[in-house]
Amino acid sequence: MTDKPPSRPDLAELLREADRVHAESARLTEDSVRLRSQAEGHARPTEHAGAVRIDVIAFDSCPKLPATMTNLMKAMQVIGLNATVAYIEQDALPESDARRCWPSPTLLVNGRDLFGMGWPPASGELPGCREYPQGVPTEQEIVARLQVIEC
Repeated sequence: MTDKPPSRPDLAELLREADRVHAESARLTEDSVRLRSQAEGHARPTEHAGAVRIDVIAFDSCPKLPATMTNLMKAMQVIGLNATVAYIEQDALPESDARRCWPSPTLLVNGRDLFGMGWPPASGELPGCREYPQGVPTEQEIVARLQVIEC
């Protein structure tokens, strides 16, 4: 009798939901800014300079990935961040790719770790799970770090 492989999160569905939330967030942010500006007479808030790219680096069966993605999308919605989010599947990367060395999941904003971890050693060996104080990065932690990051 062969063991059944562990169930994998439906990443395609997760990414479709992330795209939906992202589009809705952008629409709501524009509406909110417009209405606030009309109601309060304030100028439009300054947006992040340049394009923002967030790479979610994880191995495909990472149990922390779904909650991390959900918290990231919610955090982006809270602050109205319009960013490109890309899922990088570590175990599909070539052995020579240094992104294989990050613990899973890792959030890189424009190539820099959102939580300040330095570049990992280039070993080519897949690392294990990344340890966060709450198990996964919380929505509030992501909001706080995205608000101060230089994009």
